[in-house]
Amino acid sequence: MVMDRMSECPQSLAEDSLRAARLMGNVESSCRRLGVEFGPMVVAVSGGPDSVALARALKKLQASLGSEPLILAHLNHQLRGEESDGDELFVSELATALGKLGDGQVRLAIHRVDMRSEALRMKDNLEKVARQVRYGWLAEIAQEAGARWIATGHTANDQAETILHRPLRGPGLKGLRGIAENRPLAQGLRVFRRMLYVTRAAASK
Repeated sequence: MVMDRMSECPQSLAEDSLRAARLMGNVESSCRRLGVEFGPMVVAVSGGPDSVALARALKKLQASLGSEPLILAHLNHQLRGEESDGDELFVSELATALGKLGDGQVRLAIHRVDMRSEALRMKDNLEKVARQVRYGWLAEIAQEAGARWIATGHTANDQAETILHRPLRGPGLKGLRGIAENRPLAQGLRVFRRMLYVTRAAASK
């Protein structure tokens, strides 16, 4: 059995390399198509496989895209206790590791919010409040750094899930809209989802 697995390793490694190359190509082509310019870039990193894959891809593309510095931004919602703290630690370690690879600076921005208490204070839906707080904080980080772009790790799976669920929110074409590939967040600042054409399975390889 061990020999069988060893004989499969070269092919498996080759397939992983091919998937990584395709992911890199998808992310880079999306950046070029959207006209992402040189300068600081904020990357929202939750610690999940989608956002981590995006951060790694952007680090590899940092020199060619001129993303200087690359700012990994993690918001700890404090909803899952030790697991949330574990995600925070992981993103911190990821930023340190990426900062040691190649040229280009990698910075880290971390913020903690008791999201349940915040939702109670605002008397609104937890998911809605979390989204508002997250994007508000990301905008602050970007504006302080002089960044014009915020990248998030939404994938094709998120797009499909959004389209499936939105008809429940109301009739009409508005309810059928998916996640926008890029949209304005504040004056001179845009959010873009570079992996909307990449599946979650491909991103996590």
